[in-house]
Amino acid sequence: MTMWALVQEGIVIETTDVDPEGRYHPDLQWRACSEQVKPGWLYVHAAFSERVESEEERRAAERQWRDVELAARQWIRERHRDEQDLGRPTTLSNEQFTELLAYLQALRDWPQAEAFPDSAYRPVAPGWIAEQHL
Repeated sequence: MTMWALVQEGIVIETTDVDPEGRYHPDLQWRACSEQVKPGWLYVHAAFSERVESEEERRAAERQWRDVELAARQWIRERHRDEQDLGRPTTLSNEQFTELLAYLQALRDWPQAEAFPDSAYRPVAPGWIAEQHL
């Protein structure tokens, strides 16, 4: 099947299987492409190629993932500590709280890990964390 890629400044912005002829403003650069071409790919010298991130871009992306993950999980730690301070029963067991702290520390340590920034080796959250809701 013929696909079409919208190219702006040498970067694929979007792809479609609908022939763009006569459908869009003529100044838009649509190029025929294979099904493998995805947004973000490069278009240079009439050829498509997958964009390769630099090492620094990969490091920055992994740090951003880590920062978001830390921010998204800290409320669980804060709730547990607040429950303890108030003398209330805690939502988490002591074992879960220890697992949470270990995970948060693993996130903090992630940029110094030997495998960083390979996302296949990211710290893995304990399974029960997905069950926690604000």
